[in-house]
Amino acid sequence: MTTPPSGFDPQGQNPYGQQPPYGQQPYGQQPQTPPPGFGQQPGYGAPQQPYGQPYGQQGGYNSPPPSAGGGLDYIQLPNVGTVRLASMGQRFLARLLDALIVGIPLTILMFLLGFGLFSSTVSSVQYDPETGAYTGATAAAGLSMGTLFLFPLIILVVEVLYEVSLIATRGQTLGKQIAGVKVIREYDGQIPGWGPAFGRFGVMFAPGIVPCLGGLFVLLCYLSPFFDNVGRRQGWHDKVAKTLVIATK
Repeated sequence: MTTPPSGFDPQGQNPYGQQPPYGQQPYGQQPQTPPPGFGQQPGYGAPQQPYGQPYGQQGGYNSPPPSAGGGLDYIQLPNVGTVRLASMGQRFLARLLDALIVGIPLTILMFLLGFGLFSSTVSSVQYDPETGAYTGATAAAGLSMGTLFLFPLIILVVEVLYEVSLIATRGQTLGKQIAGVKVIREYDGQIPGWGPAFGRFGVMFAPGIVPCLGGLFVLLCYLSPFFDNVGRRQGWHDKVAKTLVIATK
C-alpha cells in the first residue's frame, strides 16, 4: 500500500492540503466568470466622465449652466449663436434707474412749470371792488385745464426722446447700460431700430393714458416676462416688437 505524500488531499482540491492564497481558485475547479463590467477600469471600454464634470451629468465643457430658477438662462439664436437672457432682477434694476434718470429732472421741470402757470393764473384774476366780482376767472380756469393736458404731453415727449431713441439706435437706455442688459431683435441679434422701438414703447405705455385700468395694464406688462411659457422671458411688448432682452455682464 502506497502511503500518500504528506499534505495530500484525497478530495483532489489541493495536492498539499493547504488553502489557496486569497483571490486564487482551488486546484481542480473551473474559474468562475465575473459578472459583466466587474472590475472594469476607465479607459478599457468603460465610458469616461469629462474631467471636472459632476458625476452623472451629460454634456461637454461648453454646455450652458442652468439658472437658479431651474430653466436655462442661455438660448440659441439663428445666425447669432448662444446668448444669455437678462434676469428679471437686472430688468427691474434697469427700469428703476431709468425712472430716476428721467424722473428727477422731469419732476424739477414740472414743478417749475407748474409754479409759473399758477402764478400766471393768480395774477390774471382781478377783483372789482365796485361790483364785487372777479374778472379773468374764466381765463384762469381755461389755463388750468390746459395745464392738465400739458403735463402728460411733456412726459410722453420726454419718454419718447429718451427710451425710444436710445433703444432704436443703441439697444440700451442709460439704466439698461448700467444694469447690464440690452434689447436686440430676436431673429438676427441686431439693435431693434425705430419700428420695433416704437412698437415696444407703445404696447407698454400707450394704455397708461386710460385712468386706473391703464396703470394696471402697464404693471402687468412689466410682469409679463414671468408668464412667458416659451422660456425666453419676453414680455408682451417684446413679443409684439419681436425683441429679446439679453445680459451684457
